Parts: sequence; C-alpha cells; structure tokens
Amino acid sequence: MSAENVTPARRSSRLKGKARPSYADLGDELEEPAAGPSTAAQKDYKPPAKRPRKSVSKANADQAGTPAKAVGPRGRRRTLSKLVDMPLDILFEVFGHLHPYDLLQLSRTTKALRNILMHRSAITIWRNARQNVEDLPDCPPDLTEPAYANLLFDHHCHFCVRARVMTVLWTSRVRACKPCLKEHFTPLFDLLVAAAEHLPGPRQLIETSSMVPLEYHNHKLYVRNDHAQELLERIKACKGDEAALKELENERTAAANVLKDSAVELTEWQIKQNTKRTIDLYDLRERRRKQIVERLCQLGYGEDLQWMTSERVEQFIEHPLVKQAKELTDRIWNNIKAPMIAFALEARTERLMRLRCAHYINRLALVRDIVVPFLVPRPMHASLPSVADFSYWTPDFRHMLGEPRDTFYGPLQLPEDELDELLRESVKEWRGAMARRLFGMIRDAERAAAPATTSAPASTSASVKVEGQDSNEAGPSAGTSIVTPSAPQPDPTPEQITARVCSACTWFRCTNTACGALLEYPRVLAHRCAHAPPPVNLHPTTDAEDLRNAYALVLEELPWNFAGDAVVYDLRAQAAAEKVVRACGRDPGRTHGWEMERTKARLVCSLCSVDGQACVMTWKRAVAHVCDHAAAGQDAKLTRLSKRDARIVRRLEPLRLAPFFSCVYKMWGCVRCHVGPPMTMVEVFEHCMDEHGIDTPWEEDDYDVHPDAEAERGVPAHDVFWDASLFLTPIRR
Repeated sequence: MSAENVTPARRSSRLKGKARPSYADLGDELEEPAAGPSTAAQKDYKPPAKRPRKSVSKANADQAGTPAKAVGPRGRRRTLSKLVDMPLDILFEVFGHLHPYDLLQLSRTTKALRNILMHRSAITIWRNARQNVEDLPDCPPDLTEPAYANLLFDHHCHFCVRARVMTVLWTSRVRACKPCLKEHFTPLFDLLVAAAEHLPGPRQLIETSSMVPLEYHNHKLYVRNDHAQELLERIKACKGDEAALKELENERTAAANVLKDSAVELTEWQIKQNTKRTIDLYDLRERRRKQIVERLCQLGYGEDLQWMTSERVEQFIEHPLVKQAKELTDRIWNNIKAPMIAFALEARTERLMRLRCAHYINRLALVRDIVVPFLVPRPMHASLPSVADFSYWTPDFRHMLGEPRDTFYGPLQLPEDELDELLRESVKEWRGAMARRLFGMIRDAERAAAPATTSAPASTSASVKVEGQDSNEAGPSAGTSIVTPSAPQPDPTPEQITARVCSACTWFRCTNTACGALLEYPRVLAHRCAHAPPPVNLHPTTDAEDLRNAYALVLEELPWNFAGDAVVYDLRAQAAAEKVVRACGRDPGRTHGWEMERTKARLVCSLCSVDGQACVMTWKRAVAHVCDHAAAGQDAKLTRLSKRDARIVRRLEPLRLAPFFSCVYKMWGCVRCHVGPPMTMVEVFEHCMDEHGIDTPWEEDDYDVHPDAEAERGVPAHDVFWDASLFLTPIRR
C-alpha cells in the first residue's frame, strides 16, 4: 500500500486552524536579537515561580491544641472547557443520550456549546434526546427543537422569567404567570368587539374567533395580545373587501387549527405525565412507609403498630417524616429514628389504654347496637335519652356494665317486643330521674342564694323561697311559699316537680366558657356540652377513668351532666324571665314555656332601640337580652308589639333570615343516625351525602330539628333591628 492511499487519522476540522506552540517556536522566539544567543537564553530560562506552600502557624496550632499541619496546594480545577475540542461525532453521540432539558441547560453554559447545539446540524441531537422522553409527541412544525424543549420542560414564565410557572398555554406556545397572563392576554370578547368595527355591514362576514389560537383559562377564553393585534391589522388592511376577508379567514383558520390539534396532543401528554408522576410519588411514599414500619418492627413495636386505630394509622401516613417522597437510607433513618420511636411509644400507650377498658368498650358497643334502632323511628325533637343515658340509667344495662372485667358479651338475642317494652320503661324512668335532678339543682341554688338576699340577723331564722308548689299552698304569692331553713320541707309531688321544671321562668346555664348558653327544659337535657366527653386519658389508674375512656371511644359522649358541673341553675335568668313573662301580660308563677311559645310574641328593648331602629326579639331571646343588660348594671324595659306589628315581623323574618337558617344556626340533626351534635343546613346535607349517600335529603325523613337546636323553625335566635316606622306600638322608655 502506497503512502498516498493511507487515510490520515480523523481530527476535527475546527482544530486545523489552531496554531499549537512547539519547542521550535520557542527556540525561534529565544533567538531574537533582544534575547541574545540561543544557548545562553536556554540556559538562563526558568519556569514561572510556584506559589509557596502555606502552613498553619505554630501559635495558632498551639492555641487550637493540635499539631501544625501543612496545607497542601490547591488542586487543579476540573472543567469541561476541553469538551468542545472533542470530535463532533463523539459529542453528538454523547449529547443524544441526554434529556432535552439537560441539553437546554447545557446550551446556556458557554458560547461554544451554544454554537454547537443551536446550529442546524445539531437537530439530530435534539431529536435523539426527545426520544428519551416517553410518549412525547413530535415537534410541531411552528417550533424549533430547542424552543419545543423550552416550552415543555423549562418552568419559567416566557414574559417575566418568573420561576416555577406550571401554567402552560399550549395553543399560544408560552408559559405565563398570573400577572403576565393578565398583561399579555386579551379576553376574546374584547377582540370580537374591536374586529367588528372594521367589518362592513351589520352581518357577520367572517368568524373571528376561529382565526386566532384561543386559550381556555378560569372559565374564560383569551387571546395573546400580539396575535390579536396582528389579526386586527390584517382585517383593517382588507378594507371591507369580502373576498380578501374570506381568504384571510381561510388562511388564519387553517393555521389556528394546526396549533389547536398539536395543543390537544400536548395536553393529553401532560395529563399522562402528571398521572405517571403522581403514581411514582405514591409508590415511593408507600415504599418509604413500609421500610419505616419494618425498622420499627425490628425494634419491637410491631404489635403496637398492628393494633393502631384508623385515626392513628392516618396520623402515621400523614406524618411529615413518613409521607416524604424519598428513599429511606441508613443515614435518613438515623435522623428520623428518635421521632418515629416516640410515635410508636404513643401507639403503645394508646393500645394499653384500650386493652385496659376493653370490657367497657365491648358492653357499650352492645348497648349502642340495641338502642340506635329503637331511637331512629322516633321523632328527633322528642325528649329522649341518648345512648349513653340508656347505658347508665337502664337497670339491666347498668348491671351489665358492672360485671367483672373478664366478662365479654356477644350479640344479645332478645324478642323485639320485650326489648321495645324494656326501652320504653327506661325512657319513663329517665325522664322522672332527670326532672328530679333538675328540681334538686333549682332548690339548691335558691337555698344557697337565700342567706344573701335576706336582711334578718344570723341568729334569726332566714326565709328561703321555694318555687313550684301549688298555688293554693303558696300563700300571698302565687307559686311560692315562705318557709324557714330549719323547718323540714315536704317532698314535692311529681306534678309539682314537672310544673317547676317546665315553668317559663326556669332557666339553666351551660358552664362551658366557650358556650355559656341559656337552656330551658327540655333542651337542657340534650345540650351537647352536658354530654361532651373529656379528652381520652392515656394513663388511666382507676375504673372510673376506664369507663370515661370507653364512653369517649365508643359513643363519643357521656351520660347527661356526668361530672355534675356542666349545667347550673341561673337565678339571674329566672329574674329576667319573670320580667319577660310580665311584659307579655302573664303570671310568672303559672306560665309554662310552651304557653309562651304559643303566643308567638315579639318584644322590643327600650335601651337598644335608638336612631329610628327597633330591636325586636322573641321571648327566649329576650331572657338572654335582659340578662346581658343586668350583668352590665342596666335596667332594660320591654314592650310587647301589638298583634298587627307582630304579624308584620313574622311575615318578613323568613325572607330576611334565610341565610341564618341555612348556614349559621346549628339546629338540624340526622334522623338516620339520631346521634351527634346539631348541625347547620349545609352541614346536615353534607353529612347525608357523605355518610348515607343521599343527594337530596328531605326534612322529617332524613333530617329534622335537633333537640339542642339554637333556634326554632322560622324563629330567629338573635336580635333583629327593624325600621321603627313599620310599627304602631309605642315603645316604653
């Protein structure tokens, strides 16, 4: 083989024009006249001085307590500056295995790399890189490969370069943040109005909306400002020529359809990518959670994690250290080990607590399964005991709760008639017991207040006011009798107890500072604060604490006023109620609460009715209103509206107070559950949908007025101000 036929080794053509220094060139430079003889120059030539090596001073070393250690010279920087000198075929092969976003970032590092990657000959690199992305559609004809990669993967606003912009407007081929979307896009309606000014005649010659790429965002159609301006200029240039307008319409519509078709493909691809990303993150979190569980099981917490409640499992899944989408390494486990062990210890404490009160949990669950079917067909507004009250006040259930710890019950098989009769008797006994308990609270409160109200000396017998007796025995004051504390009081009859408890002047107050509601009979027996359980005690030591924990875990309520301090009798409210009843023209000692409700009276407060406004309220609200004024040291005078004025108010109230009855007043309960606190109309609809799958619940069939309702049906529970000119009744001042 001749020397002419030997193929020279391939080198990049970009290196041929570069002049490389050689020893010959160095010799030529040294042989210049100014440098003297060449031999002397070579002998005297010295390389540049190196940087001296630095070391830690002895003083600093002695002060730090460590021996002085020499600091080595700074290492040579490793850069990719020589990357562009590699042969192009090797560069193209390497770059073709990158992600398009990596290519985009690489092209922004140096001018040399940008010249290579942005050249037309590098299109194969971008195409090969695009093949590395799964299911990615081909590059649209109106975009270059780098612009396509920038649109797909660079999360920056194309107008203000704001980072983390995820809103991609595929038809317009841009990403835009919220401020730029408002600034650089125009609503379609504005474009149509502007285009109509340049079209001849009232009829529509062209379909302007199909001639521009549209973006649907926040239930509106938008057009880019530059696209809209260009279209308006083209329409204006046609000068009303119908043929030119039709030709323009066909041209722009075809171009817009191309953009719309590719936008549909890109939108579908984006949805698939988001779904895949969501699945990948979910799998990663699940893998991390299982690895954490395995590590905790190895430490001896397997049984505690196995018996976690659904709430505790949810807390574990949502724990900030568990839900991270990161692989669990040994280093990460060492960092999160302490808080994870603390969580496992809490789970162990809860498991031991549940194990301690397991016998009560078994029995209360059995009572619930028996009582709830009995309560469901009954009217919800009826005065009925709760499930917790049934368990505590029914003798058979009470006996079952007192059985030894090692006794566990299965489902009871009792005849339906016998069970129904048993529960009916329990309801009667419960009502009588609750009435006697309320009467005792009234008598104790009046006895406690008697020494403070009497003016007699301590040595003399002070008088105590006891309400609820028969009017014939009352003496000079109807419904009352004066007796001395030392004299024995006769036991009241059931009729006297019922009359006193149901009186319009009998009011109790919730002791919960967050509530403080005034309660009449029978609402006081259903008040949610009187049934609210305390927080679960994770470290119980007595049997009573075990019982309270079981009530909180199974029924989420306690028997009424279980601790005896949830409700107290309010003497100030009693005085206010007497004032309200007298304002309505009735005798406070003989009037029951249902009689006051039947009057449908509306009263006006003299202190709050100013500036041409009348403060109108119901009789129940008037009791609380007068109490508030009395607490402030004010004497409020009440005026009952005439029948004509009261009818006007009752006619206008439903329209004015409709939002309160749907979204504010908690007055509704679920008929199907028959348990739980009162809810607003919106909440009870959501409850019926979530718990029972009922889209459109009906009153009395699916929900009804709760016995602890804040307001009655159609009756406001707060003061309402009306224009005083509507009324003819003069207001007492």
